Amino acid sequence: MKKLLSYVILPQCIMALLLALCFILNRQMPGVEISVVFIFEIILNIVIFCYYLKNKQKEKIGIKALYFFLFAYFIVFSFGICFLYRESLRIFNMSAPVFYLLFNAFSMFYLAVEAVRVGSEEDKRDITVLSILCVVFPVVIYILFGIFSFNSLSMVMAIGFFCIFLFLIGRQLYMSHIQGKKNIQADNDEKEYTLLYRILVLITGIVLPVTGLFLNKWMGNVLGDFSSIWFDIIALLNGLVLLLDIKNIPGKLLVFYLKIAGFAYIVYFAVVFIPYIPIGFMGIVVYGLGLLVFAPAAVFYVQLRQIIRDIRILKKKYSNNIIIFTALIGFLTLPFILAANFKIDGINFNKAMGLYEFR
Repeated sequence: MKKLLSYVILPQCIMALLLALCFILNRQMPGVEISVVFIFEIILNIVIFCYYLKNKQKEKIGIKALYFFLFAYFIVFSFGICFLYRESLRIFNMSAPVFYLLFNAFSMFYLAVEAVRVGSEEDKRDITVLSILCVVFPVVIYILFGIFSFNSLSMVMAIGFFCIFLFLIGRQLYMSHIQGKKNIQADNDEKEYTLLYRILVLITGIVLPVTGLFLNKWMGNVLGDFSSIWFDIIALLNGLVLLLDIKNIPGKLLVFYLKIAGFAYIVYFAVVFIPYIPIGFMGIVVYGLGLLVFAPAAVFYVQLRQIIRDIRILKKKYSNNIIIFTALIGFLTLPFILAANFKIDGINFNKAMGLYEFR
């Protein structure tokens, strides 16, 4: 419980002092909007401090209190960051919004981690709702900016939804990780695919990648030229293969081979989009391309877990050498096809150039 003071109250007090210093040194008075936000932030921190005094003997923060504090910070932060960016305040060569962003992010991150940990322990039945919300929120953000044309209201709502989106992503990953560990410990990781699981795979493995590729084309290939129809075809086929459970089908090695071949495609996209994740989280999601950026990472996680599960199933029937050979051939299939295609194009190009010079 003492962490509540260290990670929430203390950072907020330091931030308040720095922001007050910003206004004093710049000889400005805060506007009405930002003043109201600061008042609500002070009230929120007083409430948190009172909660600490009342419950300091307890080991954990109540899940309802965590959610209240976290979402209250989301709301206050969304308004505060937008209004502060209108001010031209600087101190120590840093702008006021930077101070506000850093210290609020620190407090929200702690509350989010605690909410994920405590909430996941108490309730593991809402993974479907979380999955749907993780798809819905980026779309809502994109629609908001399209409707309101980047005014203050759309900025406030988009930032708030974006924070919630990141929180839901974190909670979903944590819940999946905990559930996976329990399944492995209970030797139950090889259970058959349920309808719910296939729906989640359908969203993660097909809807997100294909929609992301479409958005990238629609926005003029801002994240790279993936306009070839083969990118869509491979993404669709890979998603369909992920719906297959090798436990109950005769062609186990063939399906495993196809999953490994598609995994090479997913690894490529996951690596390509790593630079976009830390440098423009907000801008990417706002413009509707969050689907494309996060899709490879989501599919990578789902597909890797399936491959690990499939290997355990295959070991009951095939030797390690056969499994390794199949995986190696599968992973090299797409790179080999691309290399062969480039070689053929090179040969045709050289022939065309030779014919041109002969003429």
